[in-house]
Amino acid sequence: MSLMSLTAFARTDMSHRLAVVLAASAMLAGCGGVTDPSSNTVESFSGSLSPGGVAVHGFSAGKNGEVQLKLTAIAPNAASLIGWFLGQPVGSVCSPFTSISSAGLNTAPFSYPVNKGSYCVEILEPGTSTVVQSYTIQVSHP
Repeated sequence: MSLMSLTAFARTDMSHRLAVVLAASAMLAGCGGVTDPSSNTVESFSGSLSPGGVAVHGFSAGKNGEVQLKLTAIAPNAASLIGWFLGQPVGSVCSPFTSISSAGLNTAPFSYPVNKGSYCVEILEPGTSTVVQSYTIQVSHP
């Protein structure tokens, strides 16, 4: 092989490598990367829980990142604890994939990594209350 054909081969090989690198970079940029939790969307959901009751709230993560769940209000018994599950909707039900046994008012948020998609939070009153509890939760998601 002559020096000219080796040079042409090297240029073609480098062009192919560059095209592969550029294509991979474009695909990764399209994924949106992981969202910094400080850039998350914050939604509040409110409702009522009967003793032993369950409530479900849905949300969508627009990017990969971390979801944080926090109980921000509960009354009339502010010392009450709730349980909750993080899951994904399957048909008309929330199919949980992780849980926290109990959370109190304004305790450290429960955090979990998520990918872009639809999610649901299932909140439950474990049967320790004798009255209907009004609550507000905060869901921070990418």
